Amino acid sequence: MKYFLSFLCFFYMSPLWAADFNKGGEAAKRQDFATAIEEWTPLAEAGDAKVQYYLAVLYLNWRAEPGDDEKAFRWFKRAADQGHMASQRQMGIFYLKGEVVNVDSTKAAEWFLPSANQGDDIAQFLLGTLYLKGDGVQKDVAKAIDYMTLAAEKNCAAAQYSLAELYYIGYQTKQNLTLAQKWYQRAADQGIEEALWDLKGMAEVEKSPTLSNSNNSEPSRNDQLWTALLQKGEYAQAVEVLTDLAEKGDKVAQFNLGVLSYLGQGKPRDYKKAFEWYSKAAEQGYTDAQLNLGKMYESGEGIGQDYVAAAELYRAGANKGDHYSQAALGLLYIQGKGVDQDFKEAIIWLTRSAKQGNIKAQENLGIFFIENSRDLFKVDEAIQWFSLAARQGSALAQANLGRLALQGRGMPQSYTKALDWFKQSAAQGNSYSQRNLAVMYYKGDGVTKDPSRAKMWFAFAAENGHPTAAQDVKNLDEELSTEQQEVAKKMIKDCMAKSYQGC
Repeated sequence: MKYFLSFLCFFYMSPLWAADFNKGGEAAKRQDFATAIEEWTPLAEAGDAKVQYYLAVLYLNWRAEPGDDEKAFRWFKRAADQGHMASQRQMGIFYLKGEVVNVDSTKAAEWFLPSANQGDDIAQFLLGTLYLKGDGVQKDVAKAIDYMTLAAEKNCAAAQYSLAELYYIGYQTKQNLTLAQKWYQRAADQGIEEALWDLKGMAEVEKSPTLSNSNNSEPSRNDQLWTALLQKGEYAQAVEVLTDLAEKGDKVAQFNLGVLSYLGQGKPRDYKKAFEWYSKAAEQGYTDAQLNLGKMYESGEGIGQDYVAAAELYRAGANKGDHYSQAALGLLYIQGKGVDQDFKEAIIWLTRSAKQGNIKAQENLGIFFIENSRDLFKVDEAIQWFSLAARQGSALAQANLGRLALQGRGMPQSYTKALDWFKQSAAQGNSYSQRNLAVMYYKGDGVTKDPSRAKMWFAFAAENGHPTAAQDVKNLDEELSTEQQEVAKKMIKDCMAKSYQGC
C-alpha cells in the first residue's frame, strides 16, 4: 500500500496577529521573527498554550540558530501537555520522523491519539497508518480505516487516497469498488494526480491485445466481412479484404494484418510484414499496434533488438491508460532496459496497470516487494498483489502465496493454506508448486506422510522443467519399495488422465 505523507491535509490555523499577541503577530507577518519571539516569549512563559504553539512554530520554521529545533520541541511539548491539539500532533511527528528525538513509533502513536480524538485530521491519518502497519501499536486494520475515514471526511487528501487504495485492493478488508471510486474522486478533486489515473484505470474496459474489431461506430460491409471471416477462421480470405482496407489507410486493418503476419495465419509467418503493418498502424496512434511493435523491438523478433524504441512505444500506450503498455513499461524500469533503472517509476506504472486487473503487473509487483522486503509492510504489499493475481488464476501468484504461508512470512504459518495454494498452482502445471507438494508429502508437513504421492509430484515437477526434481525422483526411487513404486505409477497415470485436477 502506498502512503503519500507529502500530501498536505488542510487544517485551520488562527491568524498569527490575533488580538492577544498583536505585536508579535505583526512582527511575524513582516518576517521579523526576532521581535515576534521577544513579544511572545513572556506570554508563553506565563502558560498560554496557543502562544507556546506559535512560538514553537517560529523556532521550527525559522531555525536561525543552532538549537532552535530543540527550543521548538520544548514549546510544543509544553503546549501539548496542556492538551493543545496541533502541538500533540507535532509531538507525534517528531517521534515518527526522528527529529530532535530518536524514532519511536510507540510514543508517536501516544501523541497522535489525543490529537486525533480532538479532531485533528493529520493526526487521524498518521495514527491510521500506524494501525495499518502495526507500527508502534498492535496492527488493527479496522481502526486504521476508522481513523483514516475521519481524516478523509475533513478533506485530508492523503487519507482519501489511502482509503481508496484499501477499498480497491481489498487489503485485509472487504473489497468495495464503490467506496474506492468515491475516495479516489475526492482525492482527485484536490489535485492528486495518481487518483486521476486510478479513476481512469477503473473505467478502462478489458480488451484483447491480439485481433481488433473495427473502430467505426457503423461498420462498413467490408468491416463486417473481414470480421466474419476471422471468426470462421477463414484467414486467407480475411487477408485479402484487410489488405484492401489497410492500403487505404485503415489502421485497424493494418493492425490485424500485422497480427496475421506475425502468427502466420492466412499466409506464411512473416515478421518483416508484421513489423511493417504494425508500424503503419502505430504511426496513426493505434495503441495495440504500438504495444505489439514495442514487443517486437524488445524481443528482437524479425528486427534488431532496441529497448529504447520499445520503451518509447510502451510509453505512448501507457500515457493513454493502456494497462498492457503500463505493465511492459514498468518491467523495463525494473530491468533498466531502454530507460534508466528506476524502481519508483516502475512501481508507478505497474500499479496503474495492476489496478486495471493486469495479472502480469500484479505478479511483478508481488515479486518486487518480496525481493525488496526489508520490513514486514513490504511483505504485506506483496501478499495483497499476489492475492489479486491468484484470484484471477495466476499459478505464479498461487505458488508464492503457498510459499509465504509455508514460511509464515507476512501471515501466520499454515500448512493447510500452503497446501491449498500449492494444489491450485500445481493443477496448472507450475513445477515449483508441484515440487513443494512433493516435499510436503515426503516429510508429512500438514498432511499424512505419503512417499508414493511425493514420487508422483516430484515426477510431474521434473516433467515440467523444475531444475532439481529429476534428481529428487532418483533419490526417492532408492527409498521406495516395489509396492510403493507401483502405487506411484498408478497415481501418475490417474492424475495425468485428470490433467492434475484433484490429485
